[in-house]
Amino acid sequence: MNISSLLIDLCAISLAGVLFGLIARALKLPTLVGYLFAGYFIGPHSPLKVTTISDPSRIHSFAELGIILLIFTVGLDLGFRRLKNLGIAPIAIGFFESLAIWYLATHAGIALGYSSGVSQFIGAAVAISSTTVVLATLTSNRMTTAKFSDILVGILLIEDLVAILMLVYLPAVAQAGDHINFFQVATQLVISIFAWWLGGSIIVPKIALVAQHFGGDELLLLASLGLCLGLALIAVSLNFSSALGAFVMGAILADSRQSRKIETLIKPLRQIFGILFFVSFGTLFNPQALVGNMYTFGIFLAILVVGKFALSFLAAIIAGQDIRDSLRVAAFLGVAGEFSFVIIEAAVAYQFLPQEIFPIVVAIAVASVVISPLLASVIGKYTENIVNIIPQKWQAWHKSYSNTVRAVHIFRSHSGLLRDLLKVTHLKWFLGKLAENYRDLTSSTTSATLNRLAPWDEYLSEIHVEHNSPCEGKSLEDLNPRTQFQVNIVGVEREMFSQIPPDPKLRLLPNDSLLVYGNEASIANFAKVCCSDVSEQRAQKWVTLQDCALRAIRINENHQYIGKTLRDLNLRSTKSVTVLAVVRGSDRIKNPAADLSLLAGDEVFVVGPSIALSNLPDF
Repeated sequence: MNISSLLIDLCAISLAGVLFGLIARALKLPTLVGYLFAGYFIGPHSPLKVTTISDPSRIHSFAELGIILLIFTVGLDLGFRRLKNLGIAPIAIGFFESLAIWYLATHAGIALGYSSGVSQFIGAAVAISSTTVVLATLTSNRMTTAKFSDILVGILLIEDLVAILMLVYLPAVAQAGDHINFFQVATQLVISIFAWWLGGSIIVPKIALVAQHFGGDELLLLASLGLCLGLALIAVSLNFSSALGAFVMGAILADSRQSRKIETLIKPLRQIFGILFFVSFGTLFNPQALVGNMYTFGIFLAILVVGKFALSFLAAIIAGQDIRDSLRVAAFLGVAGEFSFVIIEAAVAYQFLPQEIFPIVVAIAVASVVISPLLASVIGKYTENIVNIIPQKWQAWHKSYSNTVRAVHIFRSHSGLLRDLLKVTHLKWFLGKLAENYRDLTSSTTSATLNRLAPWDEYLSEIHVEHNSPCEGKSLEDLNPRTQFQVNIVGVEREMFSQIPPDPKLRLLPNDSLLVYGNEASIANFAKVCCSDVSEQRAQKWVTLQDCALRAIRINENHQYIGKTLRDLNLRSTKSVTVLAVVRGSDRIKNPAADLSLLAGDEVFVVGPSIALSNLPDF
């Protein structure tokens, strides 16, 4: 290997990634788009007529590791336990809309003249939404705590699972063509995953525990990487995709106590090699090949954006979701992303796709990344207007139907399926619920009981405590969320620690995860308290320890602080300074208590940034 050429390649990729990543951010686009264009401008089809990458195959080898790490973290996010607890709605919606889009896009490809195998790869690339882009759009629109976001994230996780299954099935299609024995592949897949899970769930958590106990974060990271790559290698030896092994190992480790730490440790590596993957994929982009395929591009883009919106909305409605939530969920999903490129990369590895497919897929991804956030913003803004267009009778019918679906879910979780179904009391309850909903549906007046008409607005949401947030260091008792924000904190989780329900005296720390119960508005208000104060951060952005100084404040008879306690003044939060001591006559009170009242003649010593000290009153 030529070390100097490798350094040149990595340097070119890094600098191009930074430049185009900044341009993408300036245009309010995900950095993924910037990385794709970075690869295009330093690749063989660059308009600059300069090929910077000396050995593309070597870069693709690094990119393959990025794929493995990306899918490993998907497994960490999902996990077998979380998959079990997702609930029926996101599972049903995720499977239905992704497989339906796959079916439509596959048949569209066949109608356009592509073979069945090639069309299936294209359909799979169009069917899976970008988790990265959707979550970024949720964050930018400040909707991460909205009621529908939990369902949306669940759907994205199911889509990721569908993508993994596609990465098992499609390479088999590439190798065997249309003569694939699907039953044989499925049987081998189920047996392999079950064997890996059975052995891994016993051994892997113990390996992670021992690695962290004796070697700390360093050995935990190495152990996680070794386990991930090891199972990926086993998967390849069984003619499966390496992605399957990485995903299963991530799902096994997701149920270990070290899962959050592993995810934090693996994130920088995933980002570095992930950038290599997207940049290397961008080198395959050739706009000239797109010119003669604009019709194909338009068909697949319409299936992704319009088809995905319509089918996701329909699936959500059938699953019993609220009309407003169904609209907002559907608006976010019409965007291709990382798994689209992973699927196409798998086809490249088997030399299965014609060359013109690459620019089409890249162009579809970039266009959908631009369109999807705009669609989500418009739907979010005009949701009520759209709902008001729907006739009241249809809304009443859907509300009754949703209540029936909810009753079925409650009944299933409350009973033991067929065994308890035979119990007369449960059967009477279920039939009574159906009758109640029927009365609601057929009622000619709007004076039905609140129990039937009012939507169930309250839900559970997970909120993360950020650094420098107003609630950092405060106890639940001090925050008093039930009175102040009309929410209940039902659980607190941090690394190697959780409390359900939490102790009222428990103080919140950065990176804590809070399970909060309330309605959408109250949860959103409480989430603001858990977020960093952006304006304050900007004001102190360039403050360093060297900028801090010590100052004494003399309290005279007319001073505005006289008679007030340190708790009342709250100088740490309001002025960004810390009270170290109070000198009162011959007494020196170090680390004074919060209930200490300031008297005339006191000298208060405070420390903090010079700019903050200059804003304190002198006398």
